[in-house]
Amino acid sequence: MKIQYRKIHYALEPRKSRLHVQNRSNSKRDIPQPWHCKPFQDACMYGLEIRFSWKTPCKVYLKQGCPVWLGDISAELPPEAPPNWHPFSTFAPGYFGLSPLLDIQVPEGMGLFILPHARCLLDTSGTAPIAIPGLVETSWWPRPFFLVFKAPLERNFISFDYGDPIAQLLVLPLNEQYEIQEMDAATALLRNRRSQLLAKYGKEFSTRITNNDNGYPSFDNKYKELSKHNHKHGCFSVENKLDSSFHQKAQEKN
Repeated sequence: MKIQYRKIHYALEPRKSRLHVQNRSNSKRDIPQPWHCKPFQDACMYGLEIRFSWKTPCKVYLKQGCPVWLGDISAELPPEAPPNWHPFSTFAPGYFGLSPLLDIQVPEGMGLFILPHARCLLDTSGTAPIAIPGLVETSWWPRPFFLVFKAPLERNFISFDYGDPIAQLLVLPLNEQYEIQEMDAATALLRNRRSQLLAKYGKEFSTRITNNDNGYPSFDNKYKELSKHNHKHGCFSVENKLDSSFHQKAQEKN
C-alpha cells in the first residue's frame, strides 16, 4: 500500500510502528509481561507511529482545570510562523491538542485511523500521552491532521520529548460493512473441539514453557508456534495439525 506524506517545517516523518518497552533489561523473564504476548507485540508493531518533533522537551499540566504547556520552542519555529504560535492548543475540557505538522495521504476509499500508542499502556509513570482515537479521510483532505490527547489529572503532567512516539496510525477501509452471524452448528462444534484440545494439551504444541511459583500463572508459547506454522503453511495446515492430534488422542484412549 502506497502512503505519501508531506512534512511541514522539521517534522519527523511517520515510520513503521515499533514496540517500546522502558527498562526491559530490568524485568525478570519468568514474570509475565505484556510484551511477552505475541498478539500484543503484533499490535504494537502494526501500522505507523507519529513522533514528537520538537527538540525542546515539553510538559502539559492542568491549571484551574485548563491545560497549560511548558517548553519554549520559539528558537525552533520557522520565520513564517504566526506570532505566539505554539504546537499545543486547548481543545475541550479534559483534553488538549497538538499539531504534528504532517499531511499524510492514504489511498482513495481508505481512512487514517489514529490510536493511542501502545507506549502509553506500558507506562508506569503516568506521563505518557494518550491520544484520542479519530478516523480522518486524508485521501482528499489536504490539511495537516490534528492530534487530541487526554489531559493529565490534577497535580500530574504529560511529557513530550524529542523522538518519542505519541500516536499510532492504521490505514483502514472506509464504510466497511460487516456481516455478523452466529456460527453454524458444525463449525461451532469443530472449533470447540480444537479449543478443548489446546486447553488440555497445549504444551505439546509449545517449545517453551514457563512455570511460575510467584503468584503469576504459568504460560507457554503454543499460540506463537501455531502462528509461525500458519504463516509458513497456511490456516488449513494448522487446522489439520489440530485435527490430527485430536484423532490421535482418541485412538490412544481406545
